Amino acid sequence: MIKTKRLILRPMDINDLNDIYEYSKSPTISQYMYSRRTEDINQIKNYILNSVHQDDNGNKDIHSLSIVYNEKVIGEIALLFFEEGIELFWIISESYQQQGFAYEAAVAYIEYIKNNFDISKISAHCDTRNVPSKKLMDKLGFNYLGEGERIYPDDREPSMEYSYELIINK
Repeated sequence: MIKTKRLILRPMDINDLNDIYEYSKSPTISQYMYSRRTEDINQIKNYILNSVHQDDNGNKDIHSLSIVYNEKVIGEIALLFFEEGIELFWIISESYQQQGFAYEAAVAYIEYIKNNFDISKISAHCDTRNVPSKKLMDKLGFNYLGEGERIYPDDREPSMEYSYELIINK
């Protein structure tokens, strides 16, 4: 568990289902999710149950935390583990955006990553139309690497995405 001035970042729990379902089904939120969630609550339940998942070799390949404010889950922040490194992503409920919650959660989680993982960099990506996420990556000190094509794994049209990385200094 990670505590900040206003937030608690903790492992997802099945009791988070209704809060996560509430923000996940919002078209404003889901339009930029790489793997868009549907309005199927069972899909959200499976996501929660696999929020800390290990591959066949026992290595973590995802580590998701719920972002809790005043006992309500208002979003999530997660690491995806790849052979090339790790990627950070976040989601904040529409009604809690533009209040500094994503920044506060990301700063705390990055500090946790620095102290608990043996990595040299964190990558992050966002759809070029997702201006708030781009601004957040800039504010967090991520280095802009460029733009590339973003192919969604569903029926959405391809888009462009920004690529960033943060070098971890220990």
